[in-house]
Amino acid sequence: MLSVYGKTLDDIISMGEGVLVDFIGSVPNLDVETELVLRRNVNWNRKIDKNDLADISVLSITIPYCDIVVTENIWKDLTVRSGLDKKYNTVVLSTINELKEHL
Repeated sequence: MLSVYGKTLDDIISMGEGVLVDFIGSVPNLDVETELVLRRNVNWNRKIDKNDLADISVLSITIPYCDIVVTENIWKDLTVRSGLDKKYNTVVLSTINELKEHL
């Protein structure tokens, strides 16, 4: 999308941290990915799992664009704590058994 406007990521970065943060926040999948990675990295009680990257990649697409997402407890917790569920109006569940309450 940046190329449509004749810009590069370096152009955005050179405009300062505030512009970069605003840019990332304005692209839903980047917003979710960045927020989940940051929150996962701050959660020192949990070892980083080899599947975290795949989980974050899928959640960065599903949270902004799906009405309901079922994921592991850790991702539900981080999503709710960050407010991403409310920001994107997505119900985030940790078990399929909860799904019937939202259909």
